[in-house]
Amino acid sequence: MSSRTFAAWVEPIARDLTTSRAAVVAFARSLPAEAWDEPSALPGWSRKDVLAHLAADTGKVSASAMLSAIDPGAPHPSYGKSEHDLNARDIESRRDTSVADLIAEIEADGKTWQDLLSQFDEDTDRSWPGFPNTLREYLNLMFSHDRDHLAEMRAGLEVRA
Repeated sequence: MSSRTFAAWVEPIARDLTTSRAAVVAFARSLPAEAWDEPSALPGWSRKDVLAHLAADTGKVSASAMLSAIDPGAPHPSYGKSEHDLNARDIESRRDTSVADLIAEIEADGKTWQDLLSQFDEDTDRSWPGFPNTLREYLNLMFSHDRDHLAEMRAGLEVRA
């Protein structure tokens, strides 16, 4: 594994994102196969739908967003599409994808994120077209996105005995 260096403000975010991705992967590997089709705490979504969303939307849109922060000329795939439409597309496109393949996708995206994070400089207030947040705010949202969806997948499991 290659060693990456991060701007001082990025390093804790990179660590948090690595931790959040690892928590999602650990949970996904521990969940019995029969539990994936059960409802998550997110209305209308199964646990597998949430995992598919994390593999598709979070990975690709977030990586594209970071790339467009590095290179404002880089296209961003979500321009002109509603969040609901993106989520539906991403979940449906992975409907027949195995949990193991979704996990692999999440792990690969995490590595891509780290490579992109290592390219940011000290400009924490950077903004770019199409994003209402500063770069620091956006990166922190990525961490909370993983954390919140992990909680939605875990919901209801602790009451089983």
